[in-house]
Order: sequence, then structure tokens, then C-alpha cells
Amino acid sequence: MKKRFHRILLLIMLSSGPLTMHAQQILVDSLKKIRDFSDDFNGAEIQLVTVKKHPEYPGGRIAWQQFLREQIDIRVPKLNKAVPGVYNVVVRFTVGANGELRAFTPETNKGYGMETELIRCLKKSIPWIAAENNAGKKVAFTTRTLVIFHVKTNEVTLSFPAPVASPAK
Repeated sequence: MKKRFHRILLLIMLSSGPLTMHAQQILVDSLKKIRDFSDDFNGAEIQLVTVKKHPEYPGGRIAWQQFLREQIDIRVPKLNKAVPGVYNVVVRFTVGANGELRAFTPETNKGYGMETELIRCLKKSIPWIAAENNAGKKVAFTTRTLVIFHVKTNEVTLSFPAPVASPAK
């Protein structure tokens, strides 16, 4: 039963990520029932669902939002004839173990060039502080960013969602 579970888990992990990266090590801890997947799975990168420390833009959330405000060309929706409205634009990307951003994928399709513009800006980002697993090793981690475009008749503004509070421990 356990072997079948691990094979299914491995299949899910391999099918959800790029197959041209390097495998990461998951430590063996019999108390926590963690298995060692440090073998190279045909060059596939295994990304953990949970990490001890999530990736972060240098300077934190406020600095990331400031970077996006400075880089996003807010004229793009109007130049592409966007109708007035509120557009939640989400792009998924991977922060590598070295902090470099890659594998940009739009998760929304609002159009009017907004996803393309956000990806253009993400590609200009400086390296992030990489995620860390429980052993303190820097690992790749896939995350998302959300930018809210407020398109009005004569202006476009940006906003960002409020951070979600973590439950008290």
C-alpha cells in the first residue's frame, strides 16, 4: 500500500512540473514518515508542497509591490482597448534554488495584454530569496502573484490583495 502511494505521489509530482531540471533531496525522517527522493528522476525537479521558508522578494511584500508598480506599463490595457472594469491577473512562476525566476505561466486570461505585461515585468525582477526546506537547503518553489488592474474610462490603476493572516500557533 505504501509503495503504491509513493508511486502515485511521485507520478503526480513529476507530471506537475518541468522535466528538465534537477531533482531535490527530501530527507528521511522515520518519525515524520518522510522518504528520500534524492535520486535523479530523469532530470525532473521535485518541488515540495510545503517548505519551512517561502521564497521572498528582497525587501518583502511592500518592496515587491513597489517594483511591480514601477515596472508595469499601466497604459497597456487602454492601448489594447480594455473595457472599464476590475481585472484580477494571476501569473504562476518558479523561484529557483538560486533565486532566479522562471517558468512563467498566466493562470488568468483577461486579455488586453495584461498577463503579457505582468510576465514581462516578472522577467525583469532581481533574484529572490529562495525557499528553504526543513533541512535549511534552498529549493525551487512555484508561487503566484496577483495584480488587480482597475480600468476606468480615463485611467488605469493597480492594486494588490491584502496579505492573508496566518493562523495563530
